[in-house]
Amino acid sequence: MPQAVDLPARRDAVLAVVHLVFNEGYLATTGEAPIRAELCSEAVRLARLLRQLLPPTPRWPGCSP
Repeated sequence: MPQAVDLPARRDAVLAVVHLVFNEGYLATTGEAPIRAELCSEAVRLARLLRQLLPPTPRWPGCSP
């Protein structure tokens, strides 16, 4: 886990990656299956974990335990 002082600089990038993982799971760009449930599930798991770990901000008020 990064130091608390480093979290604001990393927050948007981490949330963007979680969003991209979910999008790829919801509508896969490659492969036979259009939906990859394992990616969707992992993105949701990561989002829930981040919600617990990240301090709240005006942009992301729900990011609190």
